[in-house]
Amino acid sequence: MSQAVPIVAEVERQLASVVTAQGATPDEVASLTRLWHDTAAALDVSQTKKPGTWAAAVYYAYLRIRFDGATRAEAAGLFGVSVQSVTAKFGQIDATLQLEAYDARYTPAEERPEIVHVLDEVLRPFQLAHERSSHHRPEVEASEVCGCFYCLATFAPSAIDEWIDEGDGGETALCPKCGIDAVLGSASGLALTPGFLRQMHEVWF
Repeated sequence: MSQAVPIVAEVERQLASVVTAQGATPDEVASLTRLWHDTAAALDVSQTKKPGTWAAAVYYAYLRIRFDGATRAEAAGLFGVSVQSVTAKFGQIDATLQLEAYDARYTPAEERPEIVHVLDEVLRPFQLAHERSSHHRPEVEASEVCGCFYCLATFAPSAIDEWIDEGDGGETALCPKCGIDAVLGSASGLALTPGFLRQMHEVWF
């Protein structure tokens, strides 16, 4: 039996238990389970020592695509794990599955708002910008200035001293001010103005 099998089952159990207690419907539990199964099929989860880290990250990812307003800290608290672990795992899920607003894979058609196509157009620039916030070490190090769309700080690339190893050869910067993986570099071509960073914060946090 693959090592991943018991982990997949345990994460599924934790998700169902916690979200059911939070009042989730059977359809919502099914969507969360599908999101987790897609994650487990795409990533190597066999070496996971604390299944709750994946459960919290999947839960957070699910709420994010539905614009629920939940924070990483809230997701971490529900599953008894650290915010940093949710940040790392969510980054892997988002980058691998390329999640979108009201993602049709995990949102029943009847629940998708009629304005979702408008939202897609409005949010597309922010989604493209968000893609530059991970697996980006060469770009960040080639930048003149970096900005964090969580705490809104700007700083030199040399100030970054922590990176997430994404496990596929890519590395993602953690903000030296707040420790969140919300760093963009000017070499991306993005204008890292206070206004743009604030808009990114409003969309993604």
